Amino acid sequence: KNATTDDILFSPRIYQSDRGILPPHLYRRLCRLFAPDAPYWDESGYHHRGYYSYFIDLERKNDIRTNDGTITRKSVRECPTNVIEDVIVHYLLPLAERTLREEH
Repeated sequence: KNATTDDILFSPRIYQSDRGILPPHLYRRLCRLFAPDAPYWDESGYHHRGYYSYFIDLERKNDIRTNDGTITRKSVRECPTNVIEDVIVHYLLPLAERTLREEH
C-alpha cells in the first residue's frame, strides 16, 4: 500500500527564508566542504557507493580538554566535535524539535 497524507503524522515542511537556516559563515563552510571538487567526495569513496547516510550518536561521550588542561567527558549533544555535529546539534535538531512541537 502506498502512503497517503492521511497515513503520515504531518506533511513535510519546506523552509524558505531570506536569512536561511544556518548562519552565513556555517553555510559557506558547508558549501566548501561539499563542493563538487572538494576532497570529501574522493576521500569518502562516494563515487563507488552512491547514496549513503551517517548515524551520529548524540549521547556518545568524548574526552574534551578544557581551557585549564583538565579532561572531561561530554556528549556530542553537549559539545560537538566537528562542523557537521555543530550544525546538527545547534541548528537542525532544534529546528526539527520546534517544528514537531508546533505541528502537534
